[in-house]
Amino acid sequence: MAEDQDLVLVEGSGLNVELEPRWHVASLRYFERDGAFTRMVRSVTGLDVPGDRGAVHSADVAKQSITILAWRSPSETTLLTTDPKLLDSLQTAAAALHDGCVVDQCGGILVFRARGTEVADLVAKTAGHGAMPAIGKSRRT
Repeated sequence: MAEDQDLVLVEGSGLNVELEPRWHVASLRYFERDGAFTRMVRSVTGLDVPGDRGAVHSADVAKQSITILAWRSPSETTLLTTDPKLLDSLQTAAAALHDGCVVDQCGGILVFRARGTEVADLVAKTAGHGAMPAIGKSRRT
């Protein structure tokens, strides 16, 4: 998808938006927040599934990777990672479990990085006022 000519860099006064093709996205869906699936997620990622509207992250300097878990709903967490092997590890480990699943979203969700003084205005115009989450929080819109 990174080769798509329609996904070009956007630059303007106070705003820079670019595609981040190295990010991998998945939905972690589960029946119980404290079940076998979420324990497996903790074991593989080193991160606890976040609570209501929360987000957690870790950085692995040796692998030069970042992993983020963001609350989506009481039974779903969004995973973003720059480590493609992590997604494979989660899918392999989840195959043996019956109380959750890993849904690879890489073909349907793209990650963009927005920088500059006009980012809050961009989010307000595209997602609505109040859509910008606080640091360490996630928000549904």
